[in-house]
Amino acid sequence: DRDQQLAEIQADREQITAKRETLVKGIPPELVARYDKIAARAGGTGAAELVAKRCSGCQIELNASDLRDIAGASETAVVTCDECGRILVRTDRSGI
Repeated sequence: DRDQQLAEIQADREQITAKRETLVKGIPPELVARYDKIAARAGGTGAAELVAKRCSGCQIELNASDLRDIAGASETAVVTCDECGRILVRTDRSGI
């Protein structure tokens, strides 16, 4: 019934919110705020993995100039996709 489904959804939301609060404790508040702002305008996800030179959020392949800039940025620098604005997460699969 609808009331039971609503109660389950609310319980799930509370659990996810509590988990998020625990996870963000080690992240600078200004970065969390930046992520939240991006997520609000980018369909709920403020970050995307950079995979094979592509933003996994919008699937756009980054140009050579942007890739050089990202490759030259420090590991702690926050880099974003020029197309969708998401924070790009760099990994071994990034292709840079």
